[in-house]
Amino acid sequence: MAGVIADDMDDPRRERYAREIDELLGTARALLAEPDQTAPLFVNLLQSVLSFEGAGIWSEALAGVNSEEYEFECPECEESLYIAFGGYGTFVSVGDYVPGASGEDTASRGELTPAVPERLSGIGARLHGEAVAHGQAEVARALTYVFGEARCPSCDTVLSVSQEVENQWF
Repeated sequence: MAGVIADDMDDPRRERYAREIDELLGTARALLAEPDQTAPLFVNLLQSVLSFEGAGIWSEALAGVNSEEYEFECPECEESLYIAFGGYGTFVSVGDYVPGASGEDTASRGELTPAVPERLSGIGARLHGEAVAHGQAEVARALTYVFGEARCPSCDTVLSVSQEVENQWF
């Protein structure tokens, strides 16, 4: 990733290296626009652009799109939740959800509802728009889950995935 200097808008070195950061931002944007990027590379480049712009936690938190999951505690019951939106399906799970020798425990799964792309705002709209504009349908789909809602399987609380991701970074 771009590093701490670029991420932290209050870092005095950011001003000192402003020219270099701007140059790297231009390079990252140009690479982002190249056709036929793999989804993981596209996400990494998007993270770099966000970092060079000083766009906050999403320059790092966006890594969950590549791993196809986020983990955080339910704010209501404090259960450890896994938000999965990839090869294992789309759901919320209490505890580890990867099937082992005994198989999956689907009883401990909750609903994961994607955001409606036209209703996204702020960083969610920007990231989704970038993915769509660059032909990254897989990334765009994943982002609808990242900016969607999850229902905790333990206490039935509905929560914003992106808000909980942001909360874990502060």
